[in-house]
Amino acid sequence: MKRIYLLLTILALFYGTGCSSKIVKPKALDTSFLESNYNLNKLLKKAEDEQSIVNPDILWMDGIDSRTDLTFAAFRQEAGKKIFCLVLDCSPDKDSLILLPLGPDETPISVLADSRKLRDLRQIAELYNPEKTLPDEIIRVSIKEAIHKKLLGSPLPEPKHIYAVAANFPSHLNYDLAIDDIKSKKKILNKALARVFLKYPAVNPPPMQIFDENSLSGLLGPFDEITYPETILIPKTLNGDLHLKTSAKLDYEVEIGVVFQKKLIWEMIKTAGDDEIRSAIAGFVLINDTKVRNPQVMLKVLCDECISQPDDPYRINDKKLDMTLGIWDQYTCHWWSYAASCGRFTSIGPFFVVAPDDRSFPSRAIMCARSYGPQEQRKYPKPENCIEDVLYLRQFSKVTEQDSYPDSMIWNIPKIVRSILSPDSVLSFTGTEPTIEAGDIICLGTPGGTVLTSMPFFIFDISEDILFWKEPLFWYDMFFKGKSKFFVHNGDKLFLWGQGLGFQYLTVRQDHNK
Repeated sequence: MKRIYLLLTILALFYGTGCSSKIVKPKALDTSFLESNYNLNKLLKKAEDEQSIVNPDILWMDGIDSRTDLTFAAFRQEAGKKIFCLVLDCSPDKDSLILLPLGPDETPISVLADSRKLRDLRQIAELYNPEKTLPDEIIRVSIKEAIHKKLLGSPLPEPKHIYAVAANFPSHLNYDLAIDDIKSKKKILNKALARVFLKYPAVNPPPMQIFDENSLSGLLGPFDEITYPETILIPKTLNGDLHLKTSAKLDYEVEIGVVFQKKLIWEMIKTAGDDEIRSAIAGFVLINDTKVRNPQVMLKVLCDECISQPDDPYRINDKKLDMTLGIWDQYTCHWWSYAASCGRFTSIGPFFVVAPDDRSFPSRAIMCARSYGPQEQRKYPKPENCIEDVLYLRQFSKVTEQDSYPDSMIWNIPKIVRSILSPDSVLSFTGTEPTIEAGDIICLGTPGGTVLTSMPFFIFDISEDILFWKEPLFWYDMFFKGKSKFFVHNGDKLFLWGQGLGFQYLTVRQDHNK
């Protein structure tokens, strides 16, 4: 038995105690949506090592139609001012985008609060005819030009909060966090509060003030540059003031964001039904939840043997799940929020699509592909068998609340809202009671296929038992040992797509001043 334990330990150390050397997870990908869409299916081609290559063609903009789903965008004028517009037509086959500017000081959120204005815009969208004479204020732009010149910004006014849900997709738990038999555990997970952190505005690490949060204010458009710091902080101890500086490990996460049109607080929703909570939904956007993984990994190492109290609302009451996901308290939530906001990570759009009249959540396919930039720009070499500047498919699933779909969300939107606003919410680390304001966004979580890959829990447990004298920093270093090249670095690109929401094409840049 000792030999078996020793062998497992050697394997653990050989592969690292965290990331697998496999850079693609084919079982986490569900590309069935493409089978019925010839135009998009031909944009995906098989490559070596079970990888698929994505062609970033503007055909991915297909499916935008304000006649059925009222859609907004934001156009950047030459002076840099952003004006919100109704999307009258988006025809990628013609390389054409036609926008109708809203009135002065009007935003999609303010329009939704004005029933008369909303009715007028719906009528304009329904009656739109490109053959007829259009108003002088109409904006016509080439989609390719809009991408090249970064003419589209975030389609929403700056929110007060962007929240993000952790571990909300079975495929993410299974293929990224090494939790098996997740189908039978979804109901157990759903009984606990959803684990939600703050992605925007920027959050400093506890208890330090290392940057001015205002320096990271403002949201990115769908074709802007992501910037990240060269180094970030991680905790050296739990609940302590000691920190370590380390090289940032950036990871991608494609998500759909739910936008709200009115303010919600706990007193308003504590006895409300699901339909009443859904009535506050304004619509949906494609959103990029890029983050650094370092604090997340170090917290897991530091708190490997921490056990939540029986009355903890985040406790799942399944030993393996509780140990793998770890404790979710104010300290953890604070560090996760810092990791998700310590750079200019959050890109939104290109389109904001208004929710159906019944405020239901339409199922949508989402995708993320990434490239490996030029060697002279990247800090680490690209993985073997990967061609420079080619987009490789990494995530593809469907975002849905329908339980019949294997990768359906664990926590639905009403449950997430209750988790954010609950008196037990650890989002109170900010020192204020959590609220959802008009224009705020909730990122619903990401499917499997991220760079982050945990090893099976029992191997880590055995390794720690044998090498019990090793310090936490040893295990942290082993997690990333030899795997840094797989993460996102300077010069890499991300391609994110959401069905009926358009796509984002983003270059990643390291901010050497931070």
